[in-house]
Amino acid sequence: MTFYYGQKNQLVSYIPYDNLDRLSYPDLTIKIKIHLIYRYEDDAHNYNLDSIDLIRKQVDWINGFYKHLSPSTLKSQDGKSNFIPDSRIRFRVDAIDSFVDSIAWNRIYLELDEKPIQIDSVDVVHNRLYVKNSAYNRIKNQDSIVLNQKNIKVRSIGRRTGYSYIELEDLPELPIPQNLFYYRKRDLNCDRYIWEKYTNKDKNHLHLFYTGSSYSAVAFGCGPSPYFLNVSNFIKGGDWANAQLLAHEIGHTLGLYHTDRPQFDDLPSRDKFGFIPCDSTQTSNNIMGYNQCRNYLSPMQIGYVHYLYSTDTNRIRLTTANEYNPQHSFVIFEDTVWNKSMLITGDIVVKKGQVLTINKDIHLSKGSTIYLEKKARLIVDNAHLYNCFGTNWLGIIKCKTVFRPHKNVRRPKNMAQVILKGNAIVKNTISLP
Repeated sequence: MTFYYGQKNQLVSYIPYDNLDRLSYPDLTIKIKIHLIYRYEDDAHNYNLDSIDLIRKQVDWINGFYKHLSPSTLKSQDGKSNFIPDSRIRFRVDAIDSFVDSIAWNRIYLELDEKPIQIDSVDVVHNRLYVKNSAYNRIKNQDSIVLNQKNIKVRSIGRRTGYSYIELEDLPELPIPQNLFYYRKRDLNCDRYIWEKYTNKDKNHLHLFYTGSSYSAVAFGCGPSPYFLNVSNFIKGGDWANAQLLAHEIGHTLGLYHTDRPQFDDLPSRDKFGFIPCDSTQTSNNIMGYNQCRNYLSPMQIGYVHYLYSTDTNRIRLTTANEYNPQHSFVIFEDTVWNKSMLITGDIVVKKGQVLTINKDIHLSKGSTIYLEKKARLIVDNAHLYNCFGTNWLGIIKCKTVFRPHKNVRRPKNMAQVILKGNAIVKNTISLP
């Protein structure tokens, strides 16, 4: 099933095609904090603070996956050749810490179910316990059960008309109790408990938790939220494969889905899943697939991420959009219209007599200023100029020239203008003209 978030044309305007300048289509950088959860003080059963170089190397690899993309191995539904060599999506590690917490460490484990299963009868010849068929689904995958508070190994479990049975390695001494207990798998891979406990629900970084599992021996992960993800058992996986897995889970936090059911029509209609080689017939190399390549994203996938992190104020706060850099400034030398939301981390200078029309919401960093030179005009048409980090940008300055920002023009008719149309709002600023 193909679907879109917003209109397709709207997403297209956010795709950073290779021929588009990096000022208007800059790198989107997500801020990450990493948390290493130790099982024991003296034995982490996990990466530890001695693993920082490896962790940073894996993040470098992930940045490489998103920067150096390869063409798709499978044809897309729309029949076009869809390839962007650089997604312009980046990740920056701001902090790494560690905690000892054996409960939070254990993301998948077996626990004794509190509800017992009644034993109907016992076959001492074949070491079998018979139970009602309604209990079959609860016990069908058990390799042991509990009788009289002792673990008993299971040889086989079967189902017949009207009853089910459990065949044991050894039948315990008689009498057999009336009930048996069994273990069920507790899967907390996607649970938000550790994010709530260790970050107090912080929404200013993407929090990456490294954990473990007493049940599974393979590396696994889950990225259920823009604010956190969990990866487990990385000490049991290969460093490069772990980086590919992490790139995939981060993709989920960015808003991307698995490719076996395509999210956009520039993806293949089908994508075979499994840790298998990519090919040109059934298994793609998409980062959001299950494959051994994971080095491709479609233009619509990339455009959707840039759209989300340019328009959703909650997601913008996860980026570096509040870090002022004067080298990222816009100088408007001719009449210009902006029809997409942008994250402005520099200044905006509208030169003498020119017009800048802004039709979509614009975020300005805490150090940003808009300079309007002599006879320049800024038209804000049903859009917001704002800062979403809880800080203020520096405001709009009308001046004769940007090189002398405090010198005003002499004649009122030469004064720059700010024109607000419709529901336009200029807010979160220190000063207005």
